[in-house]
Amino acid sequence: MPYGSLRDFVERLEKSGELVRVSEPVSPVLEMTEIQKRVLEEGGPALLFENVKGLLSNQRGHTLSFIFKQLESLGYFLEWLVIDSLTFG
Repeated sequence: MPYGSLRDFVERLEKSGELVRVSEPVSPVLEMTEIQKRVLEEGGPALLFENVKGLLSNQRGHTLSFIFKQLESLGYFLEWLVIDSLTFG
C-alpha cells in the first residue's frame, strides 16, 4: 500500500498499534539504542522518539545529518524546524 507521506505511514502504524510515541527526553548516545534494542527483542512496536536531547548538536550535527541522508536515500524530501516544545503543551 503506497503512502502519500511519512505522516500517512506513521498515522497508519499508530492506528494499528504498531507504533508508540516516546515523548520523554532521551539521549541519542546510548539511551535510545538501549530502548530500541529491548523493544525489538520483545517483538514490540516501532518507536517514534519525539524529544531527543541534543540531537542538533550531537557529534557536531553528524547524527542529524546521517538521519536526513538516510531518509533522502529512501526518496523523502525533508524540511525541518526547531521549535520550543514547551509552547505546544
